[in-house]
Amino acid sequence: MRRSGVERAVGQRPGINHSIPDHPIPDHRIPDHCIPDHWAIGRDPIAALVPHSGRMVLLDGVRSWGDNFITCWTRSHLNPENPLRCAGRLAATCGVEYALQAAALHGGLAAGGVAQPAGYLAALRDVSLHADRLDDATIGDLQVSARMEHHETGGLIYAFELHTEAGELLLSGRAIISLPHGHVA
Repeated sequence: MRRSGVERAVGQRPGINHSIPDHPIPDHRIPDHCIPDHWAIGRDPIAALVPHSGRMVLLDGVRSWGDNFITCWTRSHLNPENPLRCAGRLAATCGVEYALQAAALHGGLAAGGVAQPAGYLAALRDVSLHADRLDDATIGDLQVSARMEHHETGGLIYAFELHTEAGELLLSGRAIISLPHGHVA
């Protein structure tokens, strides 16, 4: 029986950092031909784990994830039909939504591939913009990273960063996320 992308992606041992190499492959990464099929986390499994649908699913794939972090990639920032565009532009502040989707995806993966109830953005802290917009083709693949700094009943804190494909920082900050009543992170 073939399992879904989510089931394959989360069918790994807890506490292990699950990494999918990007290119060029650094020496400490596993070459593509050695990547097990269950490590592939693409758009469809992502859509099953984030509280959005259709074009509002902004992430295209996962590069790596572990107990406290996730790194995703996307090219949706270059799509002229991106639902976050205003007057034909995608402002850098929209990167916060990309980061929040990465945090939601991390929650679903960490919960064994089960979509979690939608959280609510309670506050943003230390947001720093290093670009005016995200729809610049020179960005290449947008790298979206989120790291869980704190979790407790009723809330989470994630630090986040967005980088260009070449590694230049575009946006960083921290998000305080309120969880629905009775939900334990």
